[in-house]
Amino acid sequence: MTLPAPFDHPRAVPAAIALVSAAALAAALIAEHVFGLAPCALCHYQRYAYVAALLLGLLGLFLNPRLLVALAGLAFVTGMGIAAFHVGVEQGWWQGTAGCSAPAFDLNATVDQMRESLLNTDFVACDKVAWSLFGISMAGYNALFSAIFALASFAAAAKMEDKESA
Repeated sequence: MTLPAPFDHPRAVPAAIALVSAAALAAALIAEHVFGLAPCALCHYQRYAYVAALLLGLLGLFLNPRLLVALAGLAFVTGMGIAAFHVGVEQGWWQGTAGCSAPAFDLNATVDQMRESLLNTDFVACDKVAWSLFGISMAGYNALFSAIFALASFAAAAKMEDKESA
């Protein structure tokens, strides 16, 4: 008697995608709210890819899992691209988006108005590394993990296709 491989069930891969995406989002929220690592605009954009993959994984539990797993792979590729772009901003290879810059001031404003504007604006620069391990920032790790999740999603979708056509 042999036990089935863990991902042989057609709903296992979408469930794994949803679980991995939820874990990544939870890690980002823990880093933010427990450890005080304030996210920049690009950090927020990276989360959207995980939200999309989470939703696609959940939909894959009920609808065409092969298609939704492949779409989740595209969501991970998108997240990888945003994370890689963020690494480039951190390294000074290029400039970030408009949300990465401090707010512009009205040149006719008084010093008190400018101070008040700064104090009331939540701004985190995208080019500052808030945390790193072995010289790799959170954005760098996110790019790496997103690439792995994308490849795994595409491989699983291809395997699902092979099973259905056989």
